[in-house]
Amino acid sequence: MIHSPFCHAHISCQMKKIHDALILVIQKRYPGASGWTYDQQVGFSVCDDNREEWKEFSKQHPVFKPFANKGWEFFDDVNDILPTRARGMHVF
Repeated sequence: MIHSPFCHAHISCQMKKIHDALILVIQKRYPGASGWTYDQQVGFSVCDDNREEWKEFSKQHPVFKPFANKGWEFFDDVNDILPTRARGMHVF
């Protein structure tokens, strides 16, 4: 199904994509994000020392480009409403 960029389904898909990618970076499980950390207050903390690396990283992973030096304003809200999947032997 093709969504208009302004329909609710498209927006929610994009928000989930951003959320899931940020969660993987936070958990140190995002492929290609080795050496990068994300913080909700300061984003990826890009500075002069790592700006060139950031340009390359954000070119390969454009979902992160807006978060060079700021967190995602909707992270906590999306995190609260997305379902979690319990895992393990004793999950009922």
